[in-house]
Amino acid sequence: MGMFHSCWQDGDAAMGIDVRFYYASLVAVLIFFLMGLLIGIGLSRQPAVEKLAAHIEKQLRQYREEVNKQLRAREQLIRSLQSELANMSQRMTWHEQFLRAAAPMLLSGVLQHRNIAVVVTAPESDIAFLNDLKLMLSAADGTVRSVTRIHRVAFTMSEDAIARLASKLSVQPAAGVHDLRSAYRKALIAKLAQLIRFGDQNDQLRKYVHGGWTTISGDYSHPVGAVIFISAVKALRDQSEFEAIDIELVRALKVLGAKVVVCETSGVEKSIVPVCRHVGVPTVDNAESAIGQICIVYALAGQEGNYGWKETARTRFPDLRLGNRAVSAQAKPAR
Repeated sequence: MGMFHSCWQDGDAAMGIDVRFYYASLVAVLIFFLMGLLIGIGLSRQPAVEKLAAHIEKQLRQYREEVNKQLRAREQLIRSLQSELANMSQRMTWHEQFLRAAAPMLLSGVLQHRNIAVVVTAPESDIAFLNDLKLMLSAADGTVRSVTRIHRVAFTMSEDAIARLASKLSVQPAAGVHDLRSAYRKALIAKLAQLIRFGDQNDQLRKYVHGGWTTISGDYSHPVGAVIFISAVKALRDQSEFEAIDIELVRALKVLGAKVVVCETSGVEKSIVPVCRHVGVPTVDNAESAIGQICIVYALAGQEGNYGWKETARTRFPDLRLGNRAVSAQAKPAR
């Protein structure tokens, strides 16, 4: 689709330059025409004057015809590109429908007996696909136990407020640090990772909820072995917040032995993949798509990689398993 978008822009620019050129020419001709009229005032209607007027009128007619021709060609190109984009969108919809219909065959048993937690820091607009993702995980025989949404308060909370929340949870910052606010936040994130990974038997997550840090749903009474982290650097969330919250929690979950896959949607402008690659976790940059969700399933099952459509991806999709057969579907992104 990017290719067609680029073609559209180039064609538009080219047509725009031609049209501006002809309009400028029209203005110039009109100026000379008016000058001719002024000069002609007081002159008798000599054949030379009539010939000049006829010539100018002919030139104006030719320019109008050329401009109209260029405009018609431009409109035809736009209609052609619109039709091609509509056809591509329809084909992508069919591909999505096919993959979702084929998911039980492609994913059966891949995540059998796996308890999975979902952690979300991305804006609300980036998680519309969450129910589709749950269905895909279910097709792989995985069980989504909980969904934890972390709010911006976790990053913006004042030192006094974060110290009070830490006290309620009996959490202490590391000794000898100068930035107490960051130290309290890091300690609270480590505690949160434990509650997500091993379960919350004493209802301590409610204290995070009351403190404005999280919204929780699901069953936290069971430990989970895998975590899907839906993240994004966009809107009000910048790189510093992403590293202070998301990366810190990812690292804490990894230390506790959880299998973590970090994902984002294809619409975010600044990808989180390069940072996550240094942390050593698999990533998926098109989590809203059927193929992206299949990649998430296989990444949770152990096929680590940086999957997706963007330039930061290392491979498009994993090897699939059909029954007892492994089907290689590797496609490297163009460099």
